[in-house]
Amino acid sequence: DADNDGLPDDWEALYGGDLEPGAICSNGVNTVLEAYIAGLDPTNPDSLFTIALDSGTTLQWNTCSGRVYSIWWTTNLLDSFQPMETNLLWPQASWSNQGDHACGYYQIKVHLED
Repeated sequence: DADNDGLPDDWEALYGGDLEPGAICSNGVNTVLEAYIAGLDPTNPDSLFTIALDSGTTLQWNTCSGRVYSIWWTTNLLDSFQPMETNLLWPQASWSNQGDHACGYYQIKVHLED
């Protein structure tokens, strides 16, 4: 990361050179830095971090190597989310709800592996 912007030089070169981490990606949702962390293509408008819920018990998401995922849940979007599972390492791309948390809202957080 020669310019010390949080984006590896080889990743920036792959997507067109010196990218601005705070710029909005082609998908209109994420910043370039968020796209890097989530493993998205910042130049593709269809590149999104997606989550699917199967039968109310299993979450599935797209993964990227070198990433760590955590599942958060709440019954009310005005309340804080609480952690359900943390430190899910790539290539894990799903999580099954073993408790009574089918009704509510899920959030998946992603960060780079240390």
